[in-house]
Formats: sequence, structure tokens, C-alpha cells
Amino acid sequence: MTTSLYSARERSKQQIFYNPTWVALEWNFIPPEMIAEVCGIRYSNDQLALSHDKFPTQEQIKKCHEQGLSLMPGPPEPMSDLEVRDLSSSNLLSSKQIWYGDNKFAHTDKVGPGWIAYQREPAAGSLGKSWLEYNWPLGAVPFEEPNAAERLWIFLINKAVRGEYLFQRICVRTSSLLDKNGDKDRDRMAFGYYAPDDIRAVAYSDTDAYPDLGSAGIWKFRSA
Repeated sequence: MTTSLYSARERSKQQIFYNPTWVALEWNFIPPEMIAEVCGIRYSNDQLALSHDKFPTQEQIKKCHEQGLSLMPGPPEPMSDLEVRDLSSSNLLSSKQIWYGDNKFAHTDKVGPGWIAYQREPAAGSLGKSWLEYNWPLGAVPFEEPNAAERLWIFLINKAVRGEYLFQRICVRTSSLLDKNGDKDRDRMAFGYYAPDDIRAVAYSDTDAYPDLGSAGIWKFRSA
């Protein structure tokens, strides 16, 4: 763990601002200051102020609580999944893992500033269904499938800050498409934990349906 990147006064101000959210979400809330302390990722005062301006409303926080969602910020600047990968210590990512870095999505699909609410378990009814078969239900939360960078950011930050692995022995899809896809059967990235301290990145087609392959949505509150 790094030494504190913020003064005691700054930390006190953040605690006061976030206190209602701590009460509502408890363990399921990760503020930017905590990411900074654990991961050494610095959010400037202007970026923190912007994150406050774009913070979910109390009604949206209530919906997160009712839906069992966790909440964290994105990085201070947009990052691709390759850039997110490079933030991690080597023991979280296998040296044998193929990261599909020669594909366009690995450079253009990014996770950006703004708050992200995310499912910690596969969406109900998504396991065993293909991308083409599963439809997000209409409801209180406008879920969407994250891209590869967003998914990997959630995986790694959750592990670094909370010390827990999401989706153990299950892969969850992303919206990121591999190059040279056909019109009917396209390949998309998916991520999951299949071994201790190891993330698996796998490509599945839109027609693939397996018991350990599903979807887990996010709800984005954008800063820009």
C-alpha cells in the first residue's frame, strides 16, 4: 500500500461528502480516494470536484442498493484495456494470457472518468444463453454490457481494494468485438477468474452458449 496521497483535511471532506453513500451501500462502495491510496492512481482536486458534480443522486444510490449493485469511479483519464492491464501487479495476470492486443478494440474501447455501478454476479437468466438469446430486461436500471476496458477495470480495482475475485469460474461477456468478424457470428471478449490470482481473457462468438458464460451489466454515470 502506498503512503497517503491526500491530506487529512482532504480525506475528512471526502468522508463527509460520501457518508450517505457509505450508509446506503457499505462494502459495495469504492470512492476514488480509496483507489488512490491502494493503487497509487492520483485523482486531481479538479477531477475529484467533477466526480462530486456527477455523483449519482440519492434516488439512484437507492436503486443501486435495491439492485445489489456496487459503485466505483472510472480512472481519472480514459484508459484502454491494455493500459488497465499494465496497472496490475504481475501476480494477478498470467504471463501466458493472450490479450488480443493486435485487435482494434484493445486500443479504442476505453474506460473513462465517471461513476460506474456494476453487478457482482451474472445477470439472472444470462448463464447458458448466447449473446443473441439474452436480452437485458426493462426495469429501474438501464443496464448495458461493458466494454473490455470497463470490465477489466472493475475486475482489477475490486480485487486490489476489496481483496475479492468477481465471477470465479465464470466468464462474463463484454461488448468489445474482435477484428475480422462476420455479419452473423461475431466474436466478443469475455473475462473471468479460473485459477487462483489469475484472470482469463477469452473470445466467444455471439452464438456460443455455455453454463459458465453469462452477462453482468453496468450502469454508467458519465462525467462528460
